[in-house]
Amino acid sequence: MSKKLVMVIGSLMLLFLGGCSLYQNVIGNTDLMTSYLEDTESITDGYLMLLNEEATIEDEEELTNFTEDRVIPTLNQLLADSNEVEANYSDEQLLEVHALLPQSFELLVEANEKWLEGNDEAEDLFMQSEELYLQYENDLEKLASKWGIEIVWEDIEE
Repeated sequence: MSKKLVMVIGSLMLLFLGGCSLYQNVIGNTDLMTSYLEDTESITDGYLMLLNEEATIEDEEELTNFTEDRVIPTLNQLLADSNEVEANYSDEQLLEVHALLPQSFELLVEANEKWLEGNDEAEDLFMQSEELYLQYENDLEKLASKWGIEIVWEDIEE
C-alpha cells in the first residue's frame, strides 16, 4: 500500500472518529437540553403567569395584598423548585445559564419586599431582576442553539 493511501485512510478514520465523537456530544447535549427544558417548563410558566396576573391588578390595596399573599410565596416556591432542578444537572455550561434563573427570582422577592416597605430601592431591584431573567432566556437560547435545539417561546394563556 502506498504511503499516500495509508495517510488518506488514516485521515478518514480520524475524521470518522472525530465526527462520531462530535455527533455523540451534540446528541447527548440535545437530550440534556430537552430534559432541562421539560424540567423548567412549569417554573418559567408559573413565573410568567404570575407576572401576567399581577399586571391586571390596578388597585394599590389589592396589589399590596396580592404581593403579600401570592407573589412572594409563589416566587419563593419557584426559587425552591429552581434549586431542585439545579441539583439534577452537572453540565457546567447549563448550570451557568441556569444560575441566572434563581438569581432573578431572589432579586424579585427582594424587590417586592422593598416595595411593600415603601423603599425606593425596589425599582432598581425590579429592573435588575427583569434584566437577569431576559439574560437567562437569551443565554438559554444560545446554548440550546449550540446544542442543536431551537427554543420557541409560547405565549402563556391564563
